[in-house]
Amino acid sequence: MANLSLGSSQSTAVNAAVAGAVNTATVRDVHSSAPVANALVSGRFSSGGSASCTTGSTGRCTLSSASLASTLTVTSFTVSGVAGSGLVYDANQNSASQLSISKP
Repeated sequence: MANLSLGSSQSTAVNAAVAGAVNTATVRDVHSSAPVANALVSGRFSSGGSASCTTGSTGRCTLSSASLASTLTVTSFTVSGVAGSGLVYDANQNSASQLSISKP
């Protein structure tokens, strides 16, 4: 079993075409720092709605929100869990559990 850490990148990204927030999650083995494939990352956006994605071979996946109201200038994404076959998720090992996403 592996312990996992979760990090987020692309801290400011709102795609004008879809008017939604985008967050990239990275899952790594906490002991070896190796990327973890096939981990299901789930969470919620403060603007409403949940999102989930499954990591690829690089340990990364992309979470996207629904369309954001034009008056909304910031939302946040909070991780609720990471799951996978034979995996143990330890939220205390996260490099980030919540990420604020602002419109550029």
